Amino acid sequence: MDSREAKIKLLSRLNRERAATPAMLKGLSKALNAQVEETTLLDSSQVDALLGSFRAGYADSKERGASSYRRFFHREQLPVAQHLTDCLAHHLGSEQVYLLTKFNGDERGVVVEAATLFSRVGPVIDFDGDSLCALSKDGTQGVLIDHNPDDEQTYELTVWGDRWPLLVLARDHVTPHNA
Repeated sequence: MDSREAKIKLLSRLNRERAATPAMLKGLSKALNAQVEETTLLDSSQVDALLGSFRAGYADSKERGASSYRRFFHREQLPVAQHLTDCLAHHLGSEQVYLLTKFNGDERGVVVEAATLFSRVGPVIDFDGDSLCALSKDGTQGVLIDHNPDDEQTYELTVWGDRWPLLVLARDHVTPHNA
């Protein structure tokens, strides 16, 4: 793709994002049950860089044995998965995190409070369409909650980094797996 095509593609993306911002803010505010301000939105270049970090962290957690927690849940085990994310909400509290989400076909990013995000997993997944993707502000910790309604194991919870997985592991150790 030449420079002109790249510029046109970028301008098109920026125009779509600008036009969709009010609806995105309204929908995300409803999902989080908290007002999301336009000032918390990330620009496209930030989102692109964070997506690269997110994908690398997820790949490391799966393939390279990086410090992580990964578990799949059947539909009826959703309360167990929610219990684990509630643990993140409780322990991370007011820590600011990046939420990466899809809206109208474009990847968007927003800064939110961890307690708000991880206590509203279901509505956020509904808003996104199929997942919740979050990164710590320093990019070293991450969470993917992937919803695959057609799979026997409907939910995947993957947490990576040197801190966040320990919070989930501690709670998972005392949580009945057949709940």
